[in-house]
Amino acid sequence: MAPSSGAFLISAKSIQHVKIPPMDYDDFIWFIKEREKLRFQKEIGIPLQSSDPILNKTHFLNIHIKYDAGTIRIHKFIADLTDWEKLFYIFIYRTVYSTPRLLKDLTGIWFHDYRNIKLFKWKIHTDRQPYYFHVGKNSSLHQFLMTISLPVMKQFWSSFTKYKEEEIIDVEEELSALFALHTGRRKMKLLSSILVQDLAIQFPEKINPDSICRISIDAKQALKLLPGGRSDRKMEELRHSTGLNYSSLNRALGQWWQYLSRKKYYEEHGLFRDEWLI
Repeated sequence: MAPSSGAFLISAKSIQHVKIPPMDYDDFIWFIKEREKLRFQKEIGIPLQSSDPILNKTHFLNIHIKYDAGTIRIHKFIADLTDWEKLFYIFIYRTVYSTPRLLKDLTGIWFHDYRNIKLFKWKIHTDRQPYYFHVGKNSSLHQFLMTISLPVMKQFWSSFTKYKEEEIIDVEEELSALFALHTGRRKMKLLSSILVQDLAIQFPEKINPDSICRISIDAKQALKLLPGGRSDRKMEELRHSTGLNYSSLNRALGQWWQYLSRKKYYEEHGLFRDEWLI
């Protein structure tokens, strides 16, 4: 059964001021199951088959990050490397762009040594910097790596070697603080969260993949639609009923919120925005 409509297409600035009718837990469970069904269809190479036009025609992230093409790509690439090299390439891959071209270039350059970093000089400027971060006017990704990514990684390494079953949220906060130290501006929380997800997948003995993570704005808005009391209690109930860990649940809630927004837009306009399409 598909969820009933109720969300609105909203901007990031107005997201906290929109009132949305409550939803049933079954609506969210339906979304998770349908999204996973489509992922499996794509994985085995058959056409997407959903009676729901929003899921059939627009792009959503996978519920589990481990199924994302970029995640599969980087973890296969680093499988046989040392811990330092794994950390190095995760940072390079996520703080620049998670693309096949990047991985191909890394294979050819193989620069897990600071002395070889000078070979990495893509001329991509600030308007295309990852996560809308600007080092400075006309700065390149090479400068971003040298002034932000690698200094943060080098400082983070000393803590990382001592980790044992750390909480995801604590590691996120540590990385956020290090990014803030080097940027002098915002903490780049999104980037910190992405990095920790990779590290928890690759080093589950160091960072507990089932531990609490930071909840995104979209996920918080989705939680408000569900009946019950406090958000943490809703998260626990969902975790037990779905079998998802906190990180996957966070992603699923965020994608559900996007689904509801797109559904409302489609019902009102009869079309999708180009950036949503698969």
